[in-house]
Amino acid sequence: MSLPISLLGLVVVDDGDHPGVVFALLLLVLAGLGTGGYVAARQVPSAPLLNGAVAALAAFTLIQGVGLVRRVATGAPFSLPSIAFAAFMACCCGLLGGVVAARGRRP
Repeated sequence: MSLPISLLGLVVVDDGDHPGVVFALLLLVLAGLGTGGYVAARQVPSAPLLNGAVAALAAFTLIQGVGLVRRVATGAPFSLPSIAFAAFMACCCGLLGGVVAARGRRP
């Protein structure tokens, strides 16, 4: 879910300045990462937080990989601290999804 939204975000960013649309797409990507964390956490109830974080980080790696290849191919600059912060945000969203999944389980 997050990959198509992030690809749409790349098109919007290249198209011109639409800060409201870019922010809305960012929120959708973060929600998608949280949803992925929730789904992964529901699959393995013994470690919901770890599974949520790893699922979101794996999705982020795929998304960021596509963006990084694009930037390198076009010669556009990229920032490693920004990528690290975005990876942290992805893990946080996955953890949040894992927490929601864990709280929703009844013993």
